[in-house]
Amino acid sequence: MDQDESRISVPHFPPYGEVRHLLRIWNGWSRKQLTGLNQSIWNLTGTPQDIVDWTNPDEWIAERLGGKNRKLAALIWEQSGKTVNPRYTYGHWGLIQKYSLLSEASGGKLQPTKEGQEFVNHDAGQTEQCLDEREGLVALLSLVENNEPTRVSEIREDWGHHLELNSNFRSPATFMTCLRSRINNLLERGLIERDGVRYSLTSEGSTYLRKFKDAGNGLTSEFHEWLKPQKNKTREDLLERLRSMDPRQFEYLVKFLIDKMGYENAEVTASSGDGGVDVTANIEVGITSVKEVIQVKRHGRTTPPKDLDALRGSLYRFGAIRGTLITTSKFSNKTKEAALDSRAQSITLIDGEKLVDLLIEHEIGVRKHTIYLPKPLPRFETEETGGDE
Repeated sequence: MDQDESRISVPHFPPYGEVRHLLRIWNGWSRKQLTGLNQSIWNLTGTPQDIVDWTNPDEWIAERLGGKNRKLAALIWEQSGKTVNPRYTYGHWGLIQKYSLLSEASGGKLQPTKEGQEFVNHDAGQTEQCLDEREGLVALLSLVENNEPTRVSEIREDWGHHLELNSNFRSPATFMTCLRSRINNLLERGLIERDGVRYSLTSEGSTYLRKFKDAGNGLTSEFHEWLKPQKNKTREDLLERLRSMDPRQFEYLVKFLIDKMGYENAEVTASSGDGGVDVTANIEVGITSVKEVIQVKRHGRTTPPKDLDALRGSLYRFGAIRGTLITTSKFSNKTKEAALDSRAQSITLIDGEKLVDLLIEHEIGVRKHTIYLPKPLPRFETEETGGDE
């Protein structure tokens, strides 16, 4: 296999359930008919003054398409249980083309190849495992495992390094497109699960990843097994430092953090008479500047609802419409429920674990070190020969 062929190359990575559906639907149609449908749709992109709405295929397929284009689009939409929008099959087609899951038979009709048939008929089969390894999904599973429960922001940098070494992509925006589309793929397959904004491997995901570990593939290695407890120790040390800080210093640390997060005009309030508010700042929401008040609690006990009530009651005094409660500990269940009370202004809650996440993300109190692992190429290349030595 050529070196370039083994590199990650599909940015808009599709859910496998949708790919299987399209392989069944496109079987028997010609390449010309598929590309003709895509071209017809792309010719209807509209203008900034007349934007085309693609959200409801039940409407636009009948209104904008005719003949075989309408028939094919309707098959894609209706036989998928109205989950696959024919407007957004670019990534699916790219994956199928790259890995030759369809081929042209006599008469120019498309039909699944041996690999395509195996992919359709066997979840987690050889073809699926090959796609996962070559398109970085095994590496992503490993990153989630080594950081779980993890936020996207915590694995974004390592994922970017992986793409720099294993793809021709160089744009940070493309890195994020690759990351989010693959996370959606793994969620659809039940290999990872989401709790709020954090992701963890499921038992099925751990079992699946073990296949690659046993074969010595992917990012997981003895090095990563060593690295995980080091990261946990860093988090524990950072949280302990926060809990032992002088209360006033802690307030200024939070001010420094929200400055890094893009807030403006952040100020620490007077040490007395603040009404439960420790920091005030402005944040841009759309085209509007919004005043926010922040209260910090540096202690080890669970934060009760009365602290949230005190902050909520102080919003009007500062002309604020948003509030955030930050603690180095955790919040009680009643506090979490009160924060989402639809009858009152919502309050954002940041517990000790999330606070540590934010400090690490913005490199406050920690310094990140990049470690590159060498990866062998399929052949030796020299400047003189450009090929095998």
